[in-house]
Amino acid sequence: MHGRLAAAVAEQGDRSSAMTHLQTGVAALRERGSTPKLARLYEAAALLYAEAGQDMLAVHAAEKALAHAESLGDLHAASRTHGIFGVVLGRLGDFDRARESLQRAVELSSGSEIRDAIAMLALLGQHMECVERRPEEAKAAYARALALAAEHGHVTAQVEMLSALVRTAAEPPSAQAAAARAVALARGVPSPVAAAAAAEAQALVAAAPDDLGGLQGAAELWKAAGRLLDAARCRLLVAHRLHERGDSAAASALQTAEAEYERLGAGHHLAKSGA
Repeated sequence: MHGRLAAAVAEQGDRSSAMTHLQTGVAALRERGSTPKLARLYEAAALLYAEAGQDMLAVHAAEKALAHAESLGDLHAASRTHGIFGVVLGRLGDFDRARESLQRAVELSSGSEIRDAIAMLALLGQHMECVERRPEEAKAAYARALALAAEHGHVTAQVEMLSALVRTAAEPPSAQAAAARAVALARGVPSPVAAAAAAEAQALVAAAPDDLGGLQGAAELWKAAGRLLDAARCRLLVAHRLHERGDSAAASALQTAEAEYERLGAGHHLAKSGA
């Protein structure tokens, strides 16, 4: 009950009330020892703290969630918790441990649901792309996620991973092929996420890179889909392109995009970008 109430109020943006519900639930259950419900409550708390940028509290909650998940032999929960660890450790600048946690999340997810496996590979790819700036390793993770999504018919995930492969492509023909495939797949599925990912992919390979309408439109689609960090990425790309062409609006656009990254707890994505 407390977990459902927390999720409901968190969706409305009330993180404080959500955390109160989770803490009440934990207090009611922790004397009974490890249970699936308790593991889920700690996992939800870790995720909520991570989203709020309260990194040390997120680590503490994730440690509790992982201990309970492992004692229960719950690979699904252990995988997701390692994923949370990876994101938070990357934010704290501990890239080696972040990478190890995300790789462990991927390993454990191989025995979990396919959607979890795809999600953990995507998290690893995002870390390698945005935090460590290792595009080849990011591309490998995204390609594995794409293969899994294609094998199991998850079209939206395929479009997302194709868009990610456009971002990490070393050669224009590879990027153009991935973008074309993303756009074609997105037409067949009524998914706001697929529409946003395809729009971004198409904008990235546009014949006229000075035309920023595509990226701006993709940012709005990501925002409408509730994916604010993806929207911020598109806005940051717009700012960089404005800077490249010497536009006077570049400084303001860059400042706004960077502030959004910081607000979303993803300022570490900017650390090595030169932004």
